[in-house]
Amino acid sequence: MKTRRLVLVLVLSLLLACAPAFADSISYSASFGPTTTSFSTSISLPQFNPSMGTLTSITFTLDGQTIGSATVTNNSGAAGDYLVAIFTSLSLLDPSNNMLASISPAFSQSLTISNGDSKTASGTSLPSTDSATITTGFSPYVGLGDVTFTVAGQGFAAANGPTPYSVDSTTSGQGKITVTYNTASVVPEPATLALFGSGLLALGLLYQRRREHS
Repeated sequence: MKTRRLVLVLVLSLLLACAPAFADSISYSASFGPTTTSFSTSISLPQFNPSMGTLTSITFTLDGQTIGSATVTNNSGAAGDYLVAIFTSLSLLDPSNNMLASISPAFSQSLTISNGDSKTASGTSLPSTDSATITTGFSPYVGLGDVTFTVAGQGFAAANGPTPYSVDSTTSGQGKITVTYNTASVVPEPATLALFGSGLLALGLLYQRRREHS
């Protein structure tokens, strides 16, 4: 009876040890732009295949930059210094058009402009990033097809200097969206497999001893 109990405890311990859960993830990305603002574009990425494990969370990441130019015309009656700022507002929307992430990459330049003259500020901003993670509401993202997101962009340019002046600008947005599916998988690790093998050996020896004493 004691031997049977020992065998049962050993078997249960081995089964628990051989099924450790560990975190894993898979990511899908797609680029957009440069696209002149204002814009709204659809991007499709693969859904999470449920055969790959148990989905625990989803992380959405939006990376982007502003590309643009702004021409300032000085009508103030005297030479003046102008600080010009150019930026875009980029948003990542889920399949129901709810906001997931948003960024406003921007850059600025200083211009000295004579009265009646025009000068142009132009360039590309540094990258900006934003992300969000959900732990519920996985339904639209699970399956064997694609899930469609929307990236929307609006551009802006502003100047600060002697008035009056005028600003004529062109802006574009570019970037990338990434969806990361985080899972909990059950996979035996090498050390666990070794433990399982040792347990089987111990069971074999125990069974052999029992036969020899019977």
